[in-house]
Amino acid sequence: QDITELKELQLALFPVRYNESFYVKLFSPGYFTLLGCVVSSGEIVAVASARVVDDKQRPLDNSTAYIMTLGVKEAYRRRRLGSRAIDEILHELKRKTTALHVQLHVKTENSAAVVFYQKLGFIEKDFSQNHYLINGQHFHAYLLSFDLSTLPDTSRGFYTVVSSLFSSCSIL
Repeated sequence: QDITELKELQLALFPVRYNESFYVKLFSPGYFTLLGCVVSSGEIVAVASARVVDDKQRPLDNSTAYIMTLGVKEAYRRRRLGSRAIDEILHELKRKTTALHVQLHVKTENSAAVVFYQKLGFIEKDFSQNHYLINGQHFHAYLLSFDLSTLPDTSRGFYTVVSSLFSSCSIL
């Protein structure tokens, strides 16, 4: 049931469409998936996923982890859940992997997301022309990077902000 709900959430959040193998990999070694749920209903309202392996299950170069997805259901935005989700997944990667850096791509025209990641300490590393193909149209992207050595050993405590609404996120 969680995988079905996760698929529905990702369809609502992201313009990129993932195939079945994407969801199977989310629960494979080298992949980390965080889900934020409403305590009363168990509804999945936030997701963050990362990997430290490539599509052939080989370690990524240069001790790098890659954030594949980060999103919060629209009705639950502006409650710092995105910040909490990225904080939690970064800490999980720092605790459980040898990654030194975490990277992600963001569409260049998504200025709100670029500013969000920059406020969290991500820096622009590269420009990727025609990185995304969405509905037959190409979109450019920035490659952003975060240095895990700058991350405090404990999370920033975003959980306290939303403790009345959400259970602790689970890493699957």
